[in-house]
Amino acid sequence: MDAQPARPCSWHAAHPLFQNIGDGPARLLALSHFWHGRFFEGVTLLPSDSFDQRCWDTRLSDMLHFLYENDPLAERVLGITSDAIRRFLKPGGRLLPSGLKILGQPLQLPDEEIGRRLFRQETVDSWTTWYGLDFGPLAGVTHVDGSFDFVNPRRMRNWTSLTEPVVLAEMDFATWDRPWIRTRKTSVATSRGRLDGVVVYFELMAGRRPFLSTRPATVKKDNHWLSPLYIFADPETVQPGEPLTVSFEYELRTGESFCAVGRRR
Repeated sequence: MDAQPARPCSWHAAHPLFQNIGDGPARLLALSHFWHGRFFEGVTLLPSDSFDQRCWDTRLSDMLHFLYENDPLAERVLGITSDAIRRFLKPGGRLLPSGLKILGQPLQLPDEEIGRRLFRQETVDSWTTWYGLDFGPLAGVTHVDGSFDFVNPRRMRNWTSLTEPVVLAEMDFATWDRPWIRTRKTSVATSRGRLDGVVVYFELMAGRRPFLSTRPATVKKDNHWLSPLYIFADPETVQPGEPLTVSFEYELRTGESFCAVGRRR
């Protein structure tokens, strides 16, 4: 696997060394889990600039990593995690998160959300009426299918879901050894609607149990993560019971991912 080298500033060991993980929600979450799990026994807290040769020479019993941005794979977490396990973690040692689940949710976007992102005819007509200027030529702008934006998933909680959540990938960090993800999953439309896009979100796992999720329907009010929302230039209307194919791709080499939804012909 083409792993990225594990950087000391990115890794935080629970025992016998625990590097300072900074301020904010990530730190509070990490300390909460370790406190309630009674992992603080024998733990030493170190300032961020004190990671020295002792750490490189130490094999760790437990390791906490937090390399997750809005796109859960953007920080090349698969390669860095694989490298860090090989370098630092004792055989059978515990890793938190132990895995990552990536899910997709086909959606119909509210009209006002579409108007913010695409030059559709109805949007251009409204602008012409409001401002008394001819915005008609904008309707001819070619949109790239699958262009994306980042949106707080809590903002999507009342958007129309066209299928149940689709599990696109499940990764156990201790065993995952591929530098790419390519999946095609079939789902069935549960409601009638315009297929405007698909949101991709993640769940961090502790064993088989998710302990953090950015699922739009359940995300907390204080969520600070944004989710990639892939938008389709020419949406089609789907009917209940209609099968849909959800595709997801990721390449470790480039750090880029892509998601699309199509009708199953």
